[in-house]
This record gives sequence, C-alpha cells and structure tokens, in this order.
Amino acid sequence: MAITKATASSIAPAAKGDLVVGSGTNDAAVLAVGTNDYVLTADSSTSTGLKWAAAAGGGKVLQVVSTYSTTITSESAGTYTDYISASITPATTGSKILILATIYNKTLADGTGAAGTSFNIVRTSTQVYENFRYITTVGSGGEIREPIAMNYLDSPSTTSSTTYKVQFKRFNATSTCGNQSYASSLTLLEIGA
Repeated sequence: MAITKATASSIAPAAKGDLVVGSGTNDAAVLAVGTNDYVLTADSSTSTGLKWAAAAGGGKVLQVVSTYSTTITSESAGTYTDYISASITPATTGSKILILATIYNKTLADGTGAAGTSFNIVRTSTQVYENFRYITTVGSGGEIREPIAMNYLDSPSTTSSTTYKVQFKRFNATSTCGNQSYASSLTLLEIGA
C-alpha cells in the first residue's frame, strides 16, 4: 500500500517523534518515538523490521568505576587474601572490562633472605590473572617496599553486577598490602564491543 500524506495523517497518532512504517502484513504501522540518544536499527524479528536501540559503543569507554584504599592488610599463611575490590555492571554481554590496579606492597624477607609476593585478580570467584613477584633481599629481615602495577582486559560476558578483587599472598615470611601514606587503587573501565 502506498503511504500518502492523507493516509499517514489518518493513522499516525499525535505523539511527537512517532514514525509511520510498513508492517509485516503489508500495512502501515506506527513506531513510537524511541528513548533519548537511541538510534533506529534494523531488526527482522520485529513486525516493522525496525527498533530503537542504544548506539553501538565499539571501542569506547562506557563507564568507569574506581576505588582506593590505605588500609594495611598482612598475610603470612601463604594463602590468597582479599585486599581491594570494586563492582561494575556491564551494559552489554559483549563489553570488555579493563582492570587497572596499583597496589602498594611491603614484603619482609625470611631467614634465608628470600622475599616475594604473588598477586591475583579475581572476577567473583574466578581467577583471571596472576602476577608472581619474587625478589631476593640481602640478609634476614630485609624489606622490599614497592608499588605493583597490574592491568588485564577481561570478557565477563554478562550484564549482571560483577565484582573484581585484587588478592595477595606471601612467598616467604610476611607480605603487607597498603600503607597509610600511599593509596592502592583499583579502576574498572567498561569498553564497548
């Protein structure tokens, strides 16, 4: 059916922004105005073959979540211990999460002069990255103080709230994360697919 001005006027509602479109029954139909900043997208599953959808955000930063801590936490049992965490809710299942962590660390050497700390990045309860640091110091009781920088691009494939944690454990003697003078930080960036 040809859509003329008269035909469109007879079927179109008065709502601002509504569109008159062809339907799957070869008739005219009305597509209501979309949400602000949404774009018109082809979708063969709808009766009109069209829908309003959020613009694709490929390669763009869609959101940023950041936190920091000056809390001092020690670990001497050799098991991973939570230190800092942040949660993010991806907009789409195709989004990637760029994890940026800078952790202030102190490692105390044992009687052999060996010192080291292992760092872990966990998504909920799944390890996604491990960074092992091993340092040999001179003499028993020596200390290594340093900022540890980690980054990892994760694909969580979810639109549910997702928590990322940085964990640490000692290799020898005692490891301590955090310092009242130097803040550790964790930043999560959602990157559009």
